Amino acid sequence: MELEDAYEQIYKKGTGWWTVCCTCILSMQSLIGALESNVSPLLAACTVDLGVTTSVQRANINSVASMGMLFGTLLLVPLADIVGRWRLLFWSSMGTALFAFASSAAQSYLQLLLFRAALGFTASSWPVAIDLLEEYVTPESRGAISSLVNLGWSTGAVLVNLVAWWLLPNFGWRGLLFFLAVVYVLNVLPLLFLVESPRWLLSQGRDEDAMDAVNFIASVNGTSAPCRKLMNTSSESHSLQDGETGNFKFVTQIWNGFRSLLRLEDRNMTMCVGGLWLFWNMAYQAVVIIDDSVLDNEGHFSTCSFNYGSIALLSTSETVGALMVLPFIDRVDLGWLGGRRGMQVVPYVLGAVTAILCGLQFFNVWTFAFLTRAAISAGTGTSVSQLPELYNTKYRATATSAANLFGMLGSILAPYVIYADSAEQFFWGNLVLSLTLLASTAFVLGIPETAQTQLDGTELRKGFQKSEP
Repeated sequence: MELEDAYEQIYKKGTGWWTVCCTCILSMQSLIGALESNVSPLLAACTVDLGVTTSVQRANINSVASMGMLFGTLLLVPLADIVGRWRLLFWSSMGTALFAFASSAAQSYLQLLLFRAALGFTASSWPVAIDLLEEYVTPESRGAISSLVNLGWSTGAVLVNLVAWWLLPNFGWRGLLFFLAVVYVLNVLPLLFLVESPRWLLSQGRDEDAMDAVNFIASVNGTSAPCRKLMNTSSESHSLQDGETGNFKFVTQIWNGFRSLLRLEDRNMTMCVGGLWLFWNMAYQAVVIIDDSVLDNEGHFSTCSFNYGSIALLSTSETVGALMVLPFIDRVDLGWLGGRRGMQVVPYVLGAVTAILCGLQFFNVWTFAFLTRAAISAGTGTSVSQLPELYNTKYRATATSAANLFGMLGSILAPYVIYADSAEQFFWGNLVLSLTLLASTAFVLGIPETAQTQLDGTELRKGFQKSEP
């Protein structure tokens, strides 16, 4: 029996408990990514005791974790195609917790930069959780379920501001980082209740292990596997590892994975994915900085004083955005008002318009700031959900790595652009934000629709070819 058919039987006959468990557990990975992305602007304004006083030093604090993620994305994430999704997530989560504790104990500016960079390196693996989840589920509900994982991100964005509201005034930035480190430890333990992706195991030629994983999934779901053996339909099984030996085995395998993304049939799509991820990451980091620093402090970045209630309220817009796409993300029958492409184009365009209105301080600034961040959350959540659907299992994590490389570049650039001119920061920041969202929209148009398609199937590319002029 093919894996898709086995999944369908398990989910139809079971209790649904497996879907609930894996979605909640992997949502924690997304939550960790949000905590790290949103805590950086707070640290940049609150580490004066370490000698952080200039705008360049604050920009360094703001972007150093992203710099670590850049290298982690290049060297760590592709290993998920070689050693497995679950194994990479487990050990990288352990490293994230370790370096979070080290960051809270940093005694100098350079130490903090070093530990934050190392933390960013290990935390860069969180998008692999989306790959793993989408390899667990069937096409009919894949978009909605992966969007629920994005609620983990929006929850983290709200949580970090609420926790900062409590901890920063009383325990300073060290107390905030220590609390986050404890959360990261708690994130590791639930991973022990998951299993390696059967789809990845099949791609490696490990058919018996894949069957064991399916049996585990079925048992958690309150039923039994509908077959005793899986049909391996992967035509390119374990091709990233075959023939590779020696001390540089992993390096060669990673390089081969990146090369596979530039095959003739994938090249144009890969370039569009890279451009999209560059600009949407830049947009997200920009809106976080604008909301946490510019709106609150009116361009005065040297104080560790925030209107926490207002910032926390703004961050709830990410939950609103994530929920808004749920009814439409799997609806290809709605044209540009549904599906993966529609749920990127519409939010990105709306966000570009509201960002300009916010920068012009038209009507009510906070209203347009809320709408802008909600739109960005809706669009970026869909972009994250779609990425694993675009590439085959054998190099899906490598594709995730490549996209996030572009994304990290955007995140690194954003603080330097936003802090470039504090005198006119508010309008300038929103103008840059609007332009990056429009650029994101343009790149979405070069990416095929993937709603309701099988992972590793041929209908994706056929559908894309039909949509091309």
